[in-house]
Amino acid sequence: MRAGPPGNDSLIGRKLSDQSWAVYGSRSYVERSGRPTTPDDLNGRQLIGFEGPIENITPARWLRAMAPDCEIACRSNSVLGLLFAIQSGFGLGLLPCQIGDAEEDIVRVIDPQPGLIGGFWILTHPDLHKRPKNPGILRFHAGGDRQVSTSSARPDTTIAWQSGAI
Repeated sequence: MRAGPPGNDSLIGRKLSDQSWAVYGSRSYVERSGRPTTPDDLNGRQLIGFEGPIENITPARWLRAMAPDCEIACRSNSVLGLLFAIQSGFGLGLLPCQIGDAEEDIVRVIDPQPGLIGGFWILTHPDLHKRPKNPGILRFHAGGDRQVSTSSARPDTTIAWQSGAI
């Protein structure tokens, strides 16, 4: 699973849903540095940057455009790494709302903004795509009768699969 499309690599897959992303910080960081209220407030702050396979996903591009004058405290090449860096108090960072809102030790400081929607993809290597289990998994996750909750509203932050087969 990936927080962005296949890109230039040769992976095969399907988009499962759109995801709303928001800006989060640890409670200690927000107490220490103050709470931003607009994207413009991100300039001059310590932020968690994106690198590697996630450096060009929509939220990463949004962050670079909105906060060109920020201080990059650290970078991560995975959404899990972003979460850990935010929890550790390194700075503010972007997370999918379904992940950030579920964490008790971090707080949402800026709600999802226009243009801050990213895709959630399930991908496989072409050599594995023809194996019996893989096409079935891709078909199941892309099934028309299954809906993924992408709401950015709180407190419902779970990803819910709705199907009689589950």
